[in-house]
Amino acid sequence: MPIRWLGRRRLRRQLVVLLICAGSAATAAAASATRAVAARDATAAPARAARTPAPPAGPQAAGKVTFVGASSFTIQTGGRQTGMIDALTAAANAVTAKDYPYVWGGGHGAAGIASVGSPGPGSNGRRIGYDCSGAVAAVLSGAGLWAAGSGVPNDAGVISALLRRGLIAPGPASAPEGVTIYDHPGVHIFMNINGRFWGTSDGADGGNPKGGAGWLSDGAWDAHSKQFREFHLVPSVLKDRASYGQDYTFQFVRNPFLQLGLLPGDAVRVAYAASDIGTMNAMAIDYTGAQIATGTVVQVGLAGTSLTLMSADGTTTTYQTGGNFELTQQLALGDVVSVAYTTTRDARVTNGAFVASAGGARPVTTAHTVRVTAAAGAAQASGTVTVVAPGHTAFTLHTATGNQTFATGNTADQTFMTVGSAGMLHRLRVGDAITVSYVQANGGLPIAEQVTPAPRAPPPPATTSSGTTAPAPTGSSPVGR
Repeated sequence: MPIRWLGRRRLRRQLVVLLICAGSAATAAAASATRAVAARDATAAPARAARTPAPPAGPQAAGKVTFVGASSFTIQTGGRQTGMIDALTAAANAVTAKDYPYVWGGGHGAAGIASVGSPGPGSNGRRIGYDCSGAVAAVLSGAGLWAAGSGVPNDAGVISALLRRGLIAPGPASAPEGVTIYDHPGVHIFMNINGRFWGTSDGADGGNPKGGAGWLSDGAWDAHSKQFREFHLVPSVLKDRASYGQDYTFQFVRNPFLQLGLLPGDAVRVAYAASDIGTMNAMAIDYTGAQIATGTVVQVGLAGTSLTLMSADGTTTTYQTGGNFELTQQLALGDVVSVAYTTTRDARVTNGAFVASAGGARPVTTAHTVRVTAAAGAAQASGTVTVVAPGHTAFTLHTATGNQTFATGNTADQTFMTVGSAGMLHRLRVGDAITVSYVQANGGLPIAEQVTPAPRAPPPPATTSSGTTAPAPTGSSPVGR
């Protein structure tokens, strides 16, 4: 009976999670062989896309990603480079212009984004606005001093976070160029930007009649209270340059898979749909800053977490997938592919979320689309089975000539893995003559794709004592003793 065999598409899916790693020299040998095979098949194999998102459609916003959370992400539109105090002033002006009311807990879910807040003063479950610490965080995020879109703690938590990062120090700022933050722990927080008070008010003269955040022209009597502790932005922070731009936060409600591979620092264009509660749902993401690389697949990371390409000059580059296994599940070693990718240099993880970093973080290269332009074909070897491993997980083949070339060298005996498809060896026995189609798994043991019985040579004709050829017996002739 014919030996059962494994289809190529099924093997490709298994390669995602069961590839063998090896040294660089073996990798180069394997990649060289698979490139040649891929080039041979380039005209015959149609291109296929592992994942190619549709271009964004509908209302759009473009900018740089500043925060990626579990259910949302934030971008900041381009803005002119300006001094830190000017950036803080512009951010305060933007919040003031919205004329938000005071809302208990408003602005805490995503810094810079007004929200319905929590049950308490000013909150009715529909009205959006800011409370005191949410408002201060909104101004800080507009100038890049707080990760836009990230969570906001209470007033004491804001002060604690700024102290840990070395952005503020105790005491008031020195006039005229300075920024002071006033905090009565657990009660109230507001700020002074270059001599001008800003924050939520109590509805009295000189503040927002709705109690919301804005410029305070009543002298801010709270600043003179001994219950308020004073902190100032340190001089090194004030000397920094900032790029003030509008912040937009988008939800992943409609398509949670959009967040896979998205990192702070990515330049994107987002198509979105407005919800009935005042939020924006991301519908599609276009990576406007993506670059294109082509090469041959020489490695796929465990569970599809990465893929490694070898370019024409022999150099290798590894691309992360951000957990999007769809990018690699249809790939096979030796495939020639085109990858759209981004490299972000300022992404770091804070409290389980990705936020923008001032520097020092390791660059992350992330693939966003993968398109196969030439599918690899399998090599073949023929010989006699000498070993079948327990569980049919592997077998060893003795080639007839001993000059078969594998990544492990020229040898007459070669072991092949079955990569979890032990069924293909169900009827395989030691001594069977077979032909095996295989792919070289990244310099390790080759992986069998298909096993078939080797063609049997016809027996030589029998001769009589007189030298004449005897007629071949027919199937119906009786066999005597």
